[in-house]
Amino acid sequence: MKKTIIALSMLFICGSAFAQIEKASWLVGGNVDYQSSKVASITTSSFSFSPNIGYFLADKLAGGVRAQFLSSKVSGEDAITHNNIGPFLRYYFLQKSGKTNIFLDGNFSFGSTSILGTSVSHTSYGFNAGPAFFLNKHTALEITIGYDALKAETDDVWTNAIKMGVGFQIHLGSSTPAPVTPK
Repeated sequence: MKKTIIALSMLFICGSAFAQIEKASWLVGGNVDYQSSKVASITTSSFSFSPNIGYFLADKLAGGVRAQFLSSKVSGEDAITHNNIGPFLRYYFLQKSGKTNIFLDGNFSFGSTSILGTSVSHTSYGFNAGPAFFLNKHTALEITIGYDALKAETDDVWTNAIKMGVGFQIHLGSSTPAPVTPK
C-alpha cells in the first residue's frame, strides 16, 4: 500500500503532460470494478468490466455510451451475470490543463440478468467519482469509488452496491482544426 501511495504521488508531482478534456475531444476506455452488495441478509460480491466511448460536449463535460459486463456470486449459489448498456455523463472539476483531475460520472442503463439459464430484463443507474492521473498527454489512470442500483422487472426492490475500481481512459484530440485567428 505504501509503495502504491508513493507511486501515485510521483505521478502527480512528476507528470509532464496535460489533459485533453476540451470540447470536441474523444474519450475511450473502461474500468474494472469490485462491488459488494447486501439485500436483506444476503451478501453478494461482484466483479465487472465497463468499456465506454464518449465525446466532450463542452470543456470538461463528456457524454457517451457505456456497456457493463458483471458477474455476481452469492456464497453457496451459482454465479449471476448482468449485461447493461446505456448513456453516461462525466464532469471534470479542476483546470483542464492539469496533470491530475477529479471527476464525477453518472450513468443510466438497461440490460438483462441471467440466473440459472433464465434471463430477466433490468434497469440500473450509478455514480462514480475519483481522481484521474494523466500518465501522458492521452492516457489517464483512474481510481474510482461508486454506487450502483439495479432493479429487475420482476422485483419490487432495488439492489444497491458500493464499488471500488481502477481503469484507464484514452483522451483523443479534437477531429476539427482550431479556428484560425487573423493577424
